[in-house]
Amino acid sequence: MPALDQVTRQRLGPPIIDCAGGGRAGLRTLLFAMGVMVAGSALLGVSPSLPFRAVAMVAMVLGLALLIVGVGLIFAGARQALRGAEHYYLHTGGLVYVRRGRAATTTWSEVRSVTRRRPTGPAPAAGITMTSVLGYEIATRSGARFHLKVGDFAGDERSRFCFLLEELATRAGARVRG
Repeated sequence: MPALDQVTRQRLGPPIIDCAGGGRAGLRTLLFAMGVMVAGSALLGVSPSLPFRAVAMVAMVLGLALLIVGVGLIFAGARQALRGAEHYYLHTGGLVYVRRGRAATTTWSEVRSVTRRRPTGPAPAAGITMTSVLGYEIATRSGARFHLKVGDFAGDERSRFCFLLEELATRAGARVRG
């Protein structure tokens, strides 16, 4: 829990649940990128020794494509890792959002709307359906917006966090949509 001054602690009330998100996604992406690049390199390495020229060309093109995708994934993973882990703390009176060691707070009365972020398509292997909630966009009455990523949480923790976030925002009169 970040160090909050006495006034902020009184304004937010007691903590209910805290969750960390986004910290492992960059590392997972970098590891996956390395695997993709190894597969691409292996295809390029064996393509000259394949017996049929057409098969060798397909292997070479596929190997190059995997290398290009791997390089793109390295950049995406590095970007995610550099953004840093995020922590969210739900309190009876508000929300604390911590990124790179800096905390931002908002009370539920300051929240205008909460929009669910859903996937653009299902990913059954990852357990993602079209009804899955990957995160939230919180819009305050002052016009500020911030995003909470809940896709990295464990199943029960994510469900409880999402339920409580939506419940507390609704009780305070914020519009929950999406």
